[in-house]
Amino acid sequence: MVQPPKTPLHNNVLVAASVFGSHMNNLSRGFTSESVKFMLGTFSNWVCPSGHNENLINEESNINEYLEDLALKGYAKKLTRKAPYRYTLSESGLIELTSRVVNHSYLYSRVEFFFVFSYLENYSPRTFSMMKNKGSYFPYQARLEIESLLDLEYFLEKQFEICHREISSLKERIELANEINQLITPIFEKDEVEIINIIEGSHPFALHSMLGISNFLDEFTPKQVVWELKVGIKRRSEQLWKFELEKLELHVRQLKTLKKEHKLRQISLK
Repeated sequence: MVQPPKTPLHNNVLVAASVFGSHMNNLSRGFTSESVKFMLGTFSNWVCPSGHNENLINEESNINEYLEDLALKGYAKKLTRKAPYRYTLSESGLIELTSRVVNHSYLYSRVEFFFVFSYLENYSPRTFSMMKNKGSYFPYQARLEIESLLDLEYFLEKQFEICHREISSLKERIELANEINQLITPIFEKDEVEIINIIEGSHPFALHSMLGISNFLDEFTPKQVVWELKVGIKRRSEQLWKFELEKLELHVRQLKTLKKEHKLRQISLK
């Protein structure tokens, strides 16, 4: 069966969290697109330091399409026949929306990661209570899957793994830049093509992790390639990778603090 195309907001974490939150706030009567827009505006305000999200208007305009897509795929049910439509999420919809939130990569949207962690820690108990209150009416397998998705410790560990992997990659690139600088300095007076051949022989992926140096000759002149090897890579290390590495190392320290505080809160609740 051919799957319908994804909506423009399919991978938007705040929209998924807003739909989930609207559902939980309106369990008995169902939720509308307006309640989703309200939640989205609130979450965006919390996440954006300035309180202004320039993409919010475009996101709100696509909410109806997003909800229609959920209904089409069986993730949501329409409770009314006429607009404004009221929706409720199905069990598969609860799983899908939770998955869209927790299985997202937050490497370059760390503020969203902290929002989602806070959201899940503070509001997941309501989800657990809802499933418990429905008893046998809520499928056991669905309950297990949602509980697994809402495992905050696992959610946190995944972020640790992603960060450590990226830190390792950045350190390798910085080290490579230093090696290239040391290699090219004593041979800089040689012919440009000869310099390229020498560097590519020992470090074929010096300029790109997936493309050999010679691939750049299709777009760059030999002189430009040599400049990238001698100057460009060193400046990327100093102006880009070094600062991203510092941010990631800070993020890891923040994650450790978050993990410690979460454990303390869990202990206090026992």
